[in-house]
Amino acid sequence: MLKNTYNYVINRYIKFLELPFSKKFFVTYILCIVGYLSITLLGMYINSLYSLKNADFIATKKFEIVSSAVVAHTGPEVSYISLALTYIVNNFIACFTISSAIIAVALLYRHDIKKENDTNISYLNALFIFYLITIINPFTGLSGAKLRYLDLIAVIPHGIFEFGAVALSISLGIHYALKILPLSYTLNLNSKKENFSNESLDNNTNNTNNTNNTNNENNRDNDNKSTNISGIKNLPKLKLRDYINYIILLGTILTLVSIAGLLEPLDWALRNYSIANNINMIDLFIESYKNLIYYVIPGLIGDLLSKF
Repeated sequence: MLKNTYNYVINRYIKFLELPFSKKFFVTYILCIVGYLSITLLGMYINSLYSLKNADFIATKKFEIVSSAVVAHTGPEVSYISLALTYIVNNFIACFTISSAIIAVALLYRHDIKKENDTNISYLNALFIFYLITIINPFTGLSGAKLRYLDLIAVIPHGIFEFGAVALSISLGIHYALKILPLSYTLNLNSKKENFSNESLDNNTNNTNNTNNTNNENNRDNDNKSTNISGIKNLPKLKLRDYINYIILLGTILTLVSIAGLLEPLDWALRNYSIANNINMIDLFIESYKNLIYYVIPGLIGDLLSKF
């Protein structure tokens, strides 16, 4: 049963990898939100566990380390900017690491094939494991385990952009990993190895001449290796346009992270203000963001344009 379930999930994942970039991003965006909410709600439910306290402690210390580095350059008097920059730096590094790690899977796997090394884990499985871990994002979810259910309202404004950045970084990593080493090549390579093994077993059973069998196997092995090497040489290389698109998408991720970073301190400040003054949190957020959109942002844009 487990094997059938695994095969079903992997087949669905293969279909996902065949989707256009925009659809991969949309599916990943939804799954990131679902993954975060699932882990967070689970963490709230079992908040008494020691491991969750550790996760919260580690997350707090990580934030303090980045925050202290930012404040050292901005000055302690600029509290809001230092908080926003802390979130921006922290989250952008995380997003860049996610996309780079997925791309590294393709580079390492391609390197092993070039060196004719045996790989202990399939390329498809590696991509799937990375994807599963990043969309579930257990560390971030568990770090919010001490929140109340109503506090999740504070996650929505900045979370719209933050989850967009995470989903885009995952999709970016997968997109360029498949450009570096297409999945179709590795599937064909695995099927060739399976066919070669099956043919060898049949020859060992049916043929009585061991010398001929050995020669046939060696010849086929050499042909198989030459095919693999020629296949690697024929793999498409990244073009200048691919590098430009990669930089543009990284810039988009940075933009989304920056918007989320600017909103996140405000969201938690509104949440704390609501609790301290016993104000309805939903009404407070609606009114605050209405003023932000209709008055504060246009005023800032007007002041900026007036200087030119």
